[in-house]
Amino acid sequence: MNMEIRGLSAEERKYTYTQSTQIAAQTGCIGHLRADLGGGEEFYSSWDDHVADLKTPEFKCELDEIINTLRFGPMYVDKNNCIIQDHDKLRYDDGTLEEVFTLEDGSKGYSITNPDYLKDHPGAEEKYVSLIGSDSGIGLCKVNHAAIEGLENPEERRNTASCGTILSKRSLLARFCYAHPESSFGNDREWGLRVNTPQYSYLMRLNPNRGEYSLYCYCYRRDWLDHHLEKARRGIRFITPNYEEKFRIPDGDQIRISYPDGDIRDRTVRYIDDYHVEIGGGFDSNLYHICELAEILEQNGGTVIPLRSSLPERCFVYVESTDEIGIVTRGEMGYTPTKMKPEGVSKRKGVEYLNDAQGTTPAQAAAMNAGSLFGWDTKAADPANYNEAGVLQKEQRSRGAER
Repeated sequence: MNMEIRGLSAEERKYTYTQSTQIAAQTGCIGHLRADLGGGEEFYSSWDDHVADLKTPEFKCELDEIINTLRFGPMYVDKNNCIIQDHDKLRYDDGTLEEVFTLEDGSKGYSITNPDYLKDHPGAEEKYVSLIGSDSGIGLCKVNHAAIEGLENPEERRNTASCGTILSKRSLLARFCYAHPESSFGNDREWGLRVNTPQYSYLMRLNPNRGEYSLYCYCYRRDWLDHHLEKARRGIRFITPNYEEKFRIPDGDQIRISYPDGDIRDRTVRYIDDYHVEIGGGFDSNLYHICELAEILEQNGGTVIPLRSSLPERCFVYVESTDEIGIVTRGEMGYTPTKMKPEGVSKRKGVEYLNDAQGTTPAQAAAMNAGSLFGWDTKAADPANYNEAGVLQKEQRSRGAER
């Protein structure tokens, strides 16, 4: 089995949670495995189906091999660290040659009965042995002294399971997670891995903390998932009933819907296709055509704005008309004045220092300022429309952003 292991991208992380039936079907989510390392070295697991029709015997065998590789190490590799597949012929150091295939128990093995003897005695019972797992360890020892016969390009079959046996012990899982901050979900509880094989992708959410599940592994048809991800990168459109685009947000971002009676609802939005959107997320969600949604909002007097994840919750602004420092909140109009008076610098420069200290970029600060002034559904409220210095790109210029 040829497998590749890498960290999850930000857009892939949302697929390590249970999706709606619609998204599960579109992405080819077969199901998910949940596991706990118990006291530190156990492995208690359970399985939930999502699209059970895709759970083939080949998939089940491959999933076992993936998980066992992360628990016990690469199980079926030759002495050159090349992954052994069915029908490979292994040439051992003693010169013997054996063909490998999958046994009834799902492990890989070979016949230990002389083929010539079987040919002459058709009623004889053929006997098998697993490549590894025997009590004596002979099988594993033999694999360590064998090479795949006639392998033309070894690099294509080289084992890439470089993360080691992270599911064998909680301490090893913790060590791996803390050594790979790039795989973090942005908290101290979740890290992500993606394991790819030619046909399937396994998106793993890892948690080394005791008392919580150590692994959620969501299993997908690789081609279905990648196709959906590629389309979802176009973003989700919100339009008027006349199909005029108001704004566009990334898959998985939130919106705020407001009604005349003061009712305000924040909802997660998921991409279905270019004309359909899922609002709510998870099991409590509704599917809409984007024009249908626009018509419903118009009929009910509702308005919708984006709550962009690319913006901070709050940031500082300089209010020139009153010469003061204010705080603006994502999704809210206006600002809250403060009595802050920075020492040694102007208030305008002080705002820059305050935003930089909390990790707010100039583009984010400019977009927050514009959103609180002109509306969060305007293009000026999207930090993607600014350069690194926080200057609005020419094609997006409409009105100034000074208070």
